Amino acid sequence: PVGWTAGGGLEYAVLSNVTIKAEYLHMDLGHQNVKLTVQSPATGNGFVNVRFSNAYDIVRMGMNFRF
Repeated sequence: PVGWTAGGGLEYAVLSNVTIKAEYLHMDLGHQNVKLTVQSPATGNGFVNVRFSNAYDIVRMGMNFRF
């Protein structure tokens, strides 16, 4: 799939050798259509179209120590 990602982050010095950080990412990989057919022992002879959205939100947080 073809998609895109956008995000940003911040890092803050708490002490001279300690920082905290946070990052946010949004990924969108588009949509996917899937055709599901009915199989035995289910009744009927049709199918179902299902559409999946492939989008994700990621948040990361961390702490760095400098030695």
